[in-house]
Amino acid sequence: MRGGVVVAGVVLMLLALFGWLAFVFNPLLGALLCIASPVLFLVGLILFIVGLVVSAPQPMVYVAQQAPPAAMYAGVPPPGYPCPVCRQPLQFVQQYRRWYCPQCRQYR
Repeated sequence: MRGGVVVAGVVLMLLALFGWLAFVFNPLLGALLCIASPVLFLVGLILFIVGLVVSAPQPMVYVAQQAPPAAMYAGVPPPGYPCPVCRQPLQFVQQYRRWYCPQCRQYR
């Protein structure tokens, strides 16, 4: 549908631009197209622009994943999640919502 609006706009603009060519084959039709060419061109241009705007790709919306509730891990590291450096148990710091290794003194 959206691509059809763009095509219709291009067809109308071309018809307006080459209306004088129809005068060779049919003088009456050519005269009408020459008189109506500014209107045809404007309508075609409007359709073309609207078709491009409507068919423009929509921006991707990223939804932030929600972290598990901090109360669930308060002070107890999840099973099998020791410090990757010293292998000591980690402590959850509620204020920063991060895991802290008291041995390395770094947040992990």
